[in-house]
Amino acid sequence: MSTTQRTIKRAVTAVVALAGAVTLALTPTTAGATTTGDNEGASVVGVAGHPADPTHWDCASGAVCLYTRANWQGTRFDLYYYKTYSLKNWNGFGSWFNNQTGNAFMKITDVNGRTILSNVAVDKRGSFDFNPAWYVTLCSSTC
Repeated sequence: MSTTQRTIKRAVTAVVALAGAVTLALTPTTAGATTTGDNEGASVVGVAGHPADPTHWDCASGAVCLYTRANWQGTRFDLYYYKTYSLKNWNGFGSWFNNQTGNAFMKITDVNGRTILSNVAVDKRGSFDFNPAWYVTLCSSTC
């Protein structure tokens, strides 16, 4: 699926969801087409990105870190506050590190708020498909 098709898919899905109708699923017409791209233009609304240092565990204690590339590489976004963060242009595989303390949770959800992943600290995943992800929520306990 091309970047343009993914953009159209997300726009149509958001409009349909807002109207309260059924979600429209667009499927690629080319055999062997992929549904994921890259995260080079990815961002987290309200959070500055920083170059990741894959030679060190560079996710600070108390944070959830999202990385635009697999294996904790690319651009790193540090999330510290218990709230919901909006993801923009996460169209492929990246990675994450839930380095919060205690029993704090993180939850990744799709455009309709359905849970894709719910995770308790401390945990990490070196390869995660962010294509369906639209939000990340941090909570002090199960969320």
